[in-house]
Amino acid sequence: MRKVIAILGVIVVAGGSLALAVALATAGPFGCPTALLQGTLVEQVGTLAVASVPGGGVTRVEWPFGYGVGDEDGTLTLTRAFATVAREGDLVSVGGGEGGPGFRACGPVTLGLLSPPEEQPSGAELRVTGTALEPCIPPPSGCGYWVTLTSPAFGTDRAPLEHRRSYDSAANGDPAPLTLGDGLPARLAPGAYDLGFEVGEYSDAATVEPLDDGTMGYRPRVSLACTARLLVPVDATAVTVDVTYRGSRCEVAIEDREP
Repeated sequence: MRKVIAILGVIVVAGGSLALAVALATAGPFGCPTALLQGTLVEQVGTLAVASVPGGGVTRVEWPFGYGVGDEDGTLTLTRAFATVAREGDLVSVGGGEGGPGFRACGPVTLGLLSPPEEQPSGAELRVTGTALEPCIPPPSGCGYWVTLTSPAFGTDRAPLEHRRSYDSAANGDPAPLTLGDGLPARLAPGAYDLGFEVGEYSDAATVEPLDDGTMGYRPRVSLACTARLLVPVDATAVTVDVTYRGSRCEVAIEDREP
C-alpha cells in the first residue's frame, strides 16, 4: 500500500525534462509564469510526476499551493482540498515555470491537454560529413565529390559533397572539409540503405560541353570511390555518416544515436 504524500512535496524524478510551451494567463495574487506543462501523470519514487507531451520525458513537479498526492486503492491521485483532481495515468495541463529541481506549478491543474501536442518528426535525422585528404588528379585540375543513397522503397537520391580539391592544397597537408549539398532526405525511416561515394576528375584538358542544367561547362569523369551499407535502427534519432577521401578512394564511418 502506498503512503499519502504531504502537500507541497517536491517530486523527485531522475532524468526529467521540461515541456514548456504556449503562454497561459496569469493566475493567483502574485501572477503565474507563462509556461505550460502537459502530459500524463506517472508514479515516480512513490509520488506523481508528468511524462510530458511532446517528448515523453518525465518532469519532476512542485505542485501549486493546496494540492497534494494521495492513494486510492493502490492508485496515486492528485488532490486539492482533499478532493481528487486527477489520477495516475490521466492527461493533465498546468501553468508555471522552471524552478528548483524541475517545474514549479502555480496555475490550476486541468484534466486533458490545453494545447495540441507538437508533431514530432519521424525517422532518424541524416547527417553526412566528409574530408578530402589527397587530390584525385594533378593540377591544375580539380576534384568533385558526391554521395548517393539507395533503398528498395524510395529509390536513389544523389547530393554533392561540395568542394573542389586542388593538388596544391593537398600537397601542403591541408584537409579539405566537404559539405553536403541538397538532394538527400533530411530524415530516414528505419531500414537498410546503400551508400555510394563518387569522385569526379575536372580535367583542365576536357572540352566545354552542355551540362544537365542547360549551362556550358566541363563534365567530370566520375568513378565510384567506395560504398557502405547503412542500417537505420527503429529507435535511432540520428545517423551520422563520415567519409574520408584519399585520392580516388575513400573510407566511411557510420554512427547511430538512440534516445
